[in-house]
This record gives sequence, structure tokens and C-alpha cells, in this order.
Amino acid sequence: MDLAGRTKLGEILSMQAARAHVAQTPALYFADEVHTYAQLETASAGAARELHLRALHTSDAVALALPNVSAFIAYLFGILRIGAPSCR
Repeated sequence: MDLAGRTKLGEILSMQAARAHVAQTPALYFADEVHTYAQLETASAGAARELHLRALHTSDAVALALPNVSAFIAYLFGILRIGAPSCR
């Protein structure tokens, strides 16, 4: 796994969740919640699908504005997953 060169940031979560010995380990601690890599991967895929259904494309800039909730991470990876650039 090359995380330093050719891997895109949006692919890292999927790569980690695909590793059998990592998938069920905690990836995110938020308040009283614990989310595994597999759970974040599923949430991220769902966020990417939702954004795609809303006609978001890889060339569209995206700003993410959410309250301080764990879904922020899922949507962040969902945005990265579809390849949309962040707002400048």
C-alpha cells in the first residue's frame, strides 16, 4: 500500500476498510460513539451516493458545513471519494 505517493486521499479509507485485520478496529472516536473503518467506509459510500444523486460532479467545488457531528467525517470522505475539489 503506497500512502505517500500515488494514493488519493479519498481512497485511503476504502483501502483501510478492505484490510481484514483493520476493518473492525476503531477509526473514529466522537463523544460517546466509536466507529470502525468498515462503518465509516459504509457511511462514506452512502454520502458519496447521496451527493451523486444530487448531481454533484468531480468538477464541482464543495463546501461542507455541518455542526460538530460524526457525520462530518463520512461526508468529507464521501466528497473526496467522488473526486470533487474542496472550496478555495
